This record gives sequence, structure tokens and C-alpha cells, in this order.
Amino acid sequence: MKGNTNSPPEFDIESQEDMIESVESFVDYYANTSVSGSKKVEAQSDFIDALVEAVEVGIVTIDEIDDVLTRDEIQNKNPLGAESIKTDVKNNISESHLPLDRWLVEHTDEVVVYKSSDTNVDTSYTWKFDSGHQVELGKEVFNWYQFADELHKVSFMFDFQDPREEFEEMGSWKRKFLIPLLQEVAREKEVEGSRSEALEALQNTIRTRRAYDDLEEAYQSSGVYVETYDDPDTVYVLTSQISTIADEYSESRRSLQAEISSKKIARGKVSKKYYLENGQSVRFWKLPTDFAEPKLPDEDEGEEEDSSVSSRGGVA
Repeated sequence: MKGNTNSPPEFDIESQEDMIESVESFVDYYANTSVSGSKKVEAQSDFIDALVEAVEVGIVTIDEIDDVLTRDEIQNKNPLGAESIKTDVKNNISESHLPLDRWLVEHTDEVVVYKSSDTNVDTSYTWKFDSGHQVELGKEVFNWYQFADELHKVSFMFDFQDPREEFEEMGSWKRKFLIPLLQEVAREKEVEGSRSEALEALQNTIRTRRAYDDLEEAYQSSGVYVETYDDPDTVYVLTSQISTIADEYSESRRSLQAEISSKKIARGKVSKKYYLENGQSVRFWKLPTDFAEPKLPDEDEGEEEDSSVSSRGGVA
């Protein structure tokens, strides 16, 4: 880096040690009385540019530069003064930092897109940067102003301008920049939601229970009722069993009904009231058999009834 006595030094900063050597080289060169003023100005410009680049890519911080500049052995030889150099670096950073879109391209290592199997849970984006920082975001990524605000909360060193004009309009930001970037750097990871898990447990319950085509027997036994001749494509599950499953997954019947509707498993009202012979009213959920096929009465006559509610587990 130091070169000949009157030759301007080269500043190639790839580590903190390089930064220290660059500072020493510059100070020695600038303090040399045999070097012309124009050469000193040229060296100062190259030195500041090298420091600015090192700060922008995260090799060093301004505070680390200041720590070196304020060392006694440096200050005693530095005619410019530590504060002057530090100010020049700061000013050049504020003038040269990248627009947000280019900054993201330069500094994004990976984006993990978490998609929940539940329809009520928004997709989240965990943005991982080359600095080691990461931030979890939701819909904010599609609004560059909100995105920038969240990034600044993570680190004040995240220094960038507004995106380039072609991406400033929110629709263009999403369509022309963000989605193409995600297609390059993102990987998707599905997260099993509690509603989806509860519906899988409901499927298991229907598939493993014996269904009855007699309402009284269904109520007293498995809680699964079918109208074999009148409505063979529908299965009815006792509402109390729905509640048991919902509770197990910290959900409610209402939330499970919303999930069923959102996933278009069944449309409209799923609850249906029946009356037992003694006049007692009971409610069943009405679900299509393509959601879960029950064991029909003629399939397992004589088999011992398993009346337990299915616990956690996936669909076979």
C-alpha cells in the first residue's frame, strides 16, 4: 500500500487491518513535505473513497475509523485532523449510498418465505443480509416506505436512498422489482397451522370411526352419522366432538368453520339440528365425504367400536 516516498499510496481495504495500514500510509504521505499539493489532494480523494466503500459494504464502521485516526501516533502526524477526515467520509456516504432496490440486491443473502397452511395467517418473509442481520416482515415488503422503516429499526448502518424512480410507485415496486428479486433469492417453507392440524384430526376421526345411519346410535356411540340412502355424499359429526378437537388445538368451532369455508371444503352453514326420540335437540356438522370418508355401517358389522376422539396426527 505504501509505495515509493513520492508516489501516492494505493488503498485497497478488505479488512480492518487494511484500513489501519491505509490510514498510516495516507498520513505519512500527506505529511511528506516533498509531495506537491495537487498530489496530496489526489491521494486524499482516493483515501476517502476507499474508506467510504469499506463502510458501505460493512468491512469497517465510522467508529472504527475514528478509533484509528484518534490514536496519538496518528494524530501527531495528521495535518488534516481526525474530525475532518471523518466528516469527509460521512458526507460522501450520504451522497453515494445506494437506492433501496440496488442496496437489497447487493446485500441480501437469502429470503425465507414462510407460508402457513392456515388461510387466516399471512405469509411472512425472513430477510437475511450479508452483515449477519435478519428481519422478519409481513406485507411491509410490498410497500418500500414501510420496508425501509423496518430496516432502519434493525440497524442504523443500513444506509440507502429511496428506490430508483422506476420503482417508487408501489405497484412497480412489487411487480417489477420485489417479485423478480424473490424469485432469485427466496426459498419457501410451509408452516403447519393450528387450524389445519385440527381439520386433519377431524379427518382422522371421521375415517377411523364407524358411522351409523341411525341417529340415536350415532349420538350414543361414535358421533358420526350418515344418511346412507338420502344423502350418501355427506357425513355428519356431532358438534361436541368438533369442540373437543378445536380445544385440543387452541381453536374454536367458529375458527374451524371459517377455515372450512376459506378452503372451500363446505359452503354456507355447516351446523344442522336434529331431534332425538326423547325430543332432545342435538347438532351435527355437515361435511362432504370427499373431505373424509367414514366407515359405513355395512363395512364393519361386528367390529368393536372405537369411541375415542382422534388425537394429533397427520392424514394417512
